[in-house]
Parts: sequence; C-alpha cells; structure tokens
Amino acid sequence: MKNSIDIRQRAWFGDDRVTIDFPEEWDVQIFSPPEMEALHESEIRRKIESPIGFDSLDMLVLPGKKVLIICDDISRPTRTDLILPVLLGILEERGIAEEQISILVSSGTHDLMDEGEIALKLGKEIADKYNVFLHHCKRGNVYIGRTSRGTPVYVNRHLERHDLVIGVGGIVPHNPAGFGGGAKLILGVCGIRTILHFHQRRKGIGTGGDIENEFRLDVLEAARMAGLEFIVNTLVNRDREVTEIFSGDVDQAFRTGVDMARKYYGVPNPDSGNFDLVIADVYPFDASFAFTRKGWWPVMNVSQECHKMIISAMPKGVGGHLVFPIPNDRKINKLVRLYFELITFGIRHFMTKSLASRIRTMLRKMGFQKGKRLIHSKTPGADKVKSSRSEVPGGDVVYFHGAKREAANALQRLPYRLFSSPGEYLKYITEVTGNRPLRVAFYRSSSLTFPEYR
Repeated sequence: MKNSIDIRQRAWFGDDRVTIDFPEEWDVQIFSPPEMEALHESEIRRKIESPIGFDSLDMLVLPGKKVLIICDDISRPTRTDLILPVLLGILEERGIAEEQISILVSSGTHDLMDEGEIALKLGKEIADKYNVFLHHCKRGNVYIGRTSRGTPVYVNRHLERHDLVIGVGGIVPHNPAGFGGGAKLILGVCGIRTILHFHQRRKGIGTGGDIENEFRLDVLEAARMAGLEFIVNTLVNRDREVTEIFSGDVDQAFRTGVDMARKYYGVPNPDSGNFDLVIADVYPFDASFAFTRKGWWPVMNVSQECHKMIISAMPKGVGGHLVFPIPNDRKINKLVRLYFELITFGIRHFMTKSLASRIRTMLRKMGFQKGKRLIHSKTPGADKVKSSRSEVPGGDVVYFHGAKREAANALQRLPYRLFSSPGEYLKYITEVTGNRPLRVAFYRSSSLTFPEYR
C-alpha cells in the first residue's frame, strides 16, 4: 500500500503539486485544515454585498466618493486577484469611476514587490488599469495622532486623500495578534515607527490565541483613527482557494471570521502523540524564508525528543522583513544581526551557535589553532549520517527549496541544513534512524493552522 501525501508548493509562483512518498511501514498521521469547496464568483459577490455591521453597502459607497483599497502583499495567500474584480465591479455599479479608485499594497516592512509580482497579486488587467501604489514604511507617511495606549500612528498619506478606505486581506493564525486580518491590515500601511512600536511594546498572544489582547485592541483603535471602515476578509483552504468571505465593519466582520477560523484551522498539538518525526509544510507562506516562520509552530512546540523537518519552496530565497531581519542578511550591522539572532532563535541557540561561532572565528584570527584552545565547528550538514542533530534551534529543521541559483546561494548562508527535496531528507533520516519504522506527524499547510489546547 502506497504511503504518499500530495501537497502544494510555491504559492503565487506556480502553486505546484508535489507528492511525498514515505516508506510503507511508517505510521504517518496528517494534521490539516479540512477540505472546503472554493466559492464561485457569484458567491463572492453576494458575501461582499451582505456586509456584517452595516444594513447595506450603499450606506458607504456613494457616487463621487474617492475610494482607496488596501490589500496585503504577495507574502500573504489572500486571492486578491479573485476578490478585486468583483469588488471593483460593485463599486463601478454604484457610481464610483475608475479614476476615483486607487489601490495601495500594504507592504509593511517587507520587501517591495516588483511589477511581475504586482500582476500576480492583483491580476494583470487590474494592475495595468488602476492607480497602484506600494507602501514604503520610511517614506510618504503622515502623523495622525496617538492611540489611547500611547502608540504613535503614522500612516500612508494616500489614506487622507480618499473618502472611503476598504481593506482586503485574509484571516490566518498569527503571533502576536492571535489571528491576522481585520484591523491588523492597517499596520501594512503604517510608518516604521508605528510598526516597531506595536511589535516591541505591545503585549500580544500566541498563534491562534484570544483576540482580546493588547496588540489587537490597540491596532483596532489605530485602524479606526486611520479611517479603515470596511473590510473584505477571506479564509482559504490548503490549496489556497477562497472558501469564506467576511465583509463589513472592520471589527465585527473580523470577529465573525475568527469564529469560523477557530473551527477550521485548529489541529492537535504535536505532543499529543509520541512522534519520531514532526514535519511542518508551511505552504502557502512559502515564498521566502522570511515568512516561513509563520508555519514553524509544530516543530517549535514539540517538547519530546524527535527529528524535525520544515518543507518550504522559497522561490524568492531569503526575502526580507525589517522588524525581523534575517541573521545572515549582510545588509545589516553585525551587532543588530546578533540581537535579532537572539530574539529569533532563543538564548540556547544564540550562546551555542551564533555567539560561539563568532568567538571561534575571532580566536582563529588571533592565531589560536585547532588542538590548542578550541575545537573548530563543522560545516552544517557535513556530518549528515553521523549525527541526528544539526546547526538549527531545536533539532533537525531542514528546508526543501526550489529557489533559483541566486536565491539558493543566499539560502545556503543560513544556519540550517538544506535539502533539495523531501525525498532527499527522508533518505537521510532513514539512514540516521537505522531504517526502523517511524511514527510521523505531518502538518499540511501548517501556516494556516494553530495548536488546539484541550
């Protein structure tokens, strides 16, 4: 009997199907969002025109109004290319002309999208037809005041130039907001000072946690200050298809969506079984390394001794995020890099890997040789069969990547073992474990799920 799992890879860049073949004698348990059918265009329209918290969309959309649509960027799975044609058609029918509509991509502190990515995210026809702006967190922002909790709010100046602001995004588990979506979309069009304030001074909660937390309540106040009145929030399935839409008031529609997301995305914690191998397939947050961390939770939450694997295509390579710089990004100061390695990977990894390796390098430059005062560290992956441990926090975390050569070279600088395919890793782990049958927890689309604590 075949022991295989079909998954998706390369969100936005092909959404390819990949089959992973496990040895027949292995016990593989799959934890995944349930199958749900995709919405048809007519259903998308009906849900947008039936807003939560408003008697009618006509209350907001009046002829002659200037409308700004904020949408998330290509690091997020939201099918904006399907939502926007319907939404724009609805606005046009209500007397909003094409020249009165602008689209602002909420880049936040992420890398800015190029023209090809904009066409993928919005749809080429819309990208060519409408005024599209990419938010920059360090330029073109205006100060609009402070929240009651003292957060300074700087937002993109285009928000002040429009009469109606509509947000289009997705509801997914998120740390520290509990769930992304709703008012959190406003952070993507805020200035760097506001974004840093939220991430450094606002107490949040874990992935899938209670949305009545300081982070989310404060960002809701900031969104209302900025004029974000109406949202179109989606849920997607493991194939990145739109399965539900919650439109309406930025808070009420979001809360309704979270109630559904809790039923949809919750899965057992990996410690619920005695597993030899825990695998996190991070699709659809697999465009770059910078956002794979949204699907790390299964391999980070497991407390028992076991092997760990992360599957991510990363066609964009390392990627970038100013709030959480990648440790091996050569663009940032060495001290800043060390600081972010500490907060990203934890004190144990920082002391034994990051700091220790730099001390060894410094001592070598001072003339200390192997066999005298220190032991040289091995290149990650050089002892694949000899050890079940690797140069990563928490154990054998590895990445399957389909990046192009330049992106792949950048990934090689990260402190992780990289394998070119899941099959290559499974061959390795079979040798390491002595070819014995393994008990496996496979978290499909782990970035869409959160751990249920019962």
